[in-house]
Amino acid sequence: MKNLEIIKLLRKKLNKILLRITSYKFNTNIIKSNKTIIFIFSLTFLYLCYLSIPALYNEIIIKEKLKKELIKVFNSEHIEFEKYNYTFFPKPNFNIANVVIFEKEDKKKILAKIKKINFDISQKNLFIKNDFYLNSIKILEANFNISNNNIHNYEKLLSKVIEQRIKVTKSKIFFNDKNNATFAMISVSNLKLFFDNKKKHNKITLNGHIYNLPFKLIYDVNFYRNENALKVNFGKIKLLFENYSKINEYYSSTNQIKFLNTKFINKINNKENKNIFEIKSENSKINQSNINYKGTVNVKPFFFDFNIKVSEVNLFKLVFFNSFFESLVSNLLLENKYLNGKIVVHLEKIKNDKLINNGRINLKIQRGEFDLSESEFFIKNIAKAKVVSNKFFIKEGKINLQVYLNLFINNQDKLYKKFLISKKNRIDLKKIFCSIEINPSTKELIIGDFEINDKDNESYNETTFAISSLQDLRKSINQLLINYEG
Repeated sequence: MKNLEIIKLLRKKLNKILLRITSYKFNTNIIKSNKTIIFIFSLTFLYLCYLSIPALYNEIIIKEKLKKELIKVFNSEHIEFEKYNYTFFPKPNFNIANVVIFEKEDKKKILAKIKKINFDISQKNLFIKNDFYLNSIKILEANFNISNNNIHNYEKLLSKVIEQRIKVTKSKIFFNDKNNATFAMISVSNLKLFFDNKKKHNKITLNGHIYNLPFKLIYDVNFYRNENALKVNFGKIKLLFENYSKINEYYSSTNQIKFLNTKFINKINNKENKNIFEIKSENSKINQSNINYKGTVNVKPFFFDFNIKVSEVNLFKLVFFNSFFESLVSNLLLENKYLNGKIVVHLEKIKNDKLINNGRINLKIQRGEFDLSESEFFIKNIAKAKVVSNKFFIKEGKINLQVYLNLFINNQDKLYKKFLISKKNRIDLKKIFCSIEINPSTKELIIGDFEINDKDNESYNETTFAISSLQDLRKSINQLLINYEG
């Protein structure tokens, strides 16, 4: 019994000792934890104090330094902006608002208007009084004006190493003629300018929209050799443009345009006139068919003039029943106020067409309106179809083309034989006027508004025919002649 009591007493004492040791360890951890928190807080406070140092810099000196950075970018000393602010969140930066930059040669003309510019600065050596190293420039909500008179302001930026990364967001670039009228505009979602240390090139990347089309641009500038490489990708219409150019006494380049199974390779130069670029094809193809063309593009004012020769192509597949054609017209060309020019397409040996031998498409574009008048097509030595007028329109969200044309009959016997017209329905047929509505999405033709031999027949004033094959066309012509009242 005595031994048992001794054991119990020793157990109680041991428990008390263990409790004290545990309590001591817990208090020690609390103290250590408090010291860590105090250290982290003190370090953070000192770091924030360090980042706040630029707020104490001399305002006049800093304002002048920021102005000099803008002079480097825009190559103009005529710059106005309001007070600058400094903040270290999310990282140290100076920012200025409502910046106006004027052209170097003409103080009255605005080169750029910018809502906000952030100058991100390096955190190194902020103790150096009134001085800092600039890491990057961020430009937000800007309008840039580019014309022949001020293009040198931007060219100088790319003619030397870009010292700081420049980023532009939510901005617009306007391309203006000598009268300050805008002929093209790019909406910029994101634009970056920087020096690529690996390739030793200045580089531009741009994501934006032009003529309602989204695109991505990559531009490499080798200012040591006066060589440039440009790539523009219009993903929505599956169009890719690449250009490799060199500038010595005049501009010269080789570029290629790819979409679907089509490839255009061009040689370009402005040797004769700096404002007029001559363009000539080289080994270009449309769906494995050769295409030859040459023409000029005048940039001041903007106007293009092209002659194109295409052989052994499917007319409707190439032009009218083509998803690229539909996207191009609706997204880029239709109602484009800045697009002016003319294109003549000579079609030779049209294949897979049981009616049309050859033809010529005359296309005039003026401020987004298309004129196909004077276009003509030759139908198997039977007739000639000549376009009188046309219009493009949107129907149920899809682009449609309506063409009004005259069909002049050259050989009635061949016509009646080709379309299996019975003798009792044959007339002295010389001319047919009609409208043709072309729907690229459904690949269907709707023919109506008929006049035969310049006579309006009430019996088919409201008649229309949906044509998707030669058999449909035969039935339609037979029906017309049956109802004809001469």
